[in-house]
Amino acid sequence: MKTISFRIDDRQHGELQARAELAGVSVHELARKLCLQGLTDSNDTELFRREVGKVSSEVSTLRRELGSSVELLLFALGKVPLEEAKKIVDDLLDRRAA
Repeated sequence: MKTISFRIDDRQHGELQARAELAGVSVHELARKLCLQGLTDSNDTELFRREVGKVSSEVSTLRRELGSSVELLLFALGKVPLEEAKKIVDDLLDRRAA
């Protein structure tokens, strides 16, 4: 285990002391808890951001693939020209994204 010490200004110390009193713990205990929580939370937050980015990318890919599939189906039925099928799909995807 390592010991860490640092300085904070009077205003910050006053806030820390007030919060420690409300929590029924010492200033030292609260400072330690907040420091450790900050380390954990930042890692969790970064992991969460990465996972959300992956999901967002996968959803975008799925939307493109679904759009292409619908275009192909509309065109393959022979009742909708390819350019019109693309416009229908683009309009639907734009409306869903808004």
